[in-house]
Amino acid sequence: MFGYVTLRPGAVSEEDFKRYRAFYCGLCNTLNTGFGITSSLTLSYDITFVIMLLNSLYEGGEGKAQIRCLPHPLHLHSAIICEATKYCAAMNIALSYHKLLDDVRDEKSVKARAALLFLNGAYKKARSMYPKKCEAIERGLSRLCELERENCKDIDALINSFGNIMADIISYHDDDMFAPALKSLGLGLGGFVYMMDAYEDFDKDQREGCFNPLTELHQRNDYEDKVNDIMTMLMGECAEAFEYLPLQLDVGILRSVIYDGVWEKYDIIRTREKRNRQTFSML
Repeated sequence: MFGYVTLRPGAVSEEDFKRYRAFYCGLCNTLNTGFGITSSLTLSYDITFVIMLLNSLYEGGEGKAQIRCLPHPLHLHSAIICEATKYCAAMNIALSYHKLLDDVRDEKSVKARAALLFLNGAYKKARSMYPKKCEAIERGLSRLCELERENCKDIDALINSFGNIMADIISYHDDDMFAPALKSLGLGLGGFVYMMDAYEDFDKDQREGCFNPLTELHQRNDYEDKVNDIMTMLMGECAEAFEYLPLQLDVGILRSVIYDGVWEKYDIIRTREKRNRQTFSML
């Protein structure tokens, strides 16, 4: 998965971080037990955020356990599994499966092709559990792939295509009173993730001749400022929808992710790019 929607290290108290980590371990455990042991390789802090968000909104009840896992077989650690965990685990499988398909199509990745063999059964199970959601993901990604194959120059269309996928995933119950706000949150967050992925992969995509939605924008002198403006706007939309929701649990953790954590990798990449440009100008 992408790994952009996460906490910045040290941003919350130790107690809050342990709780955040317990939801992550609950997702890992659910992937292992529900979809096969190799499914935990798709584990994502992005989806951990969605679990905590839905749990805070719907308060479906939490189950707590002390578990061991393959990465930490000698020590028990806490895991929290709530009503949203199984659903989010299936969505994690679906997104990871299609990300691998994308890597095979665009990069002819042998590693991704091999990983698909292990994940194929897990995706079939996820699709049987949540057919409408998986069909929505497939339609959205098919539309996004079509735009990319056409070398689409409309960055808003590209951003909205992936944003709509996240909107469908985050709107857990499509027809309840919270669905509009959750869709708005997902639209902004998904657009941000799409932009971050393009921003991080730009140099690699240029070397390998792959489509990148920022190619045209990169030719502008104010490229970095424009990227920052777009991503700030997207997270502003996400934050506005977030503040509308009557959340009950872990609000401080969730706020820390939205207002701070999502920017951590962006700050790292931007600092690296600035350093590279300075080094190049000195040569």
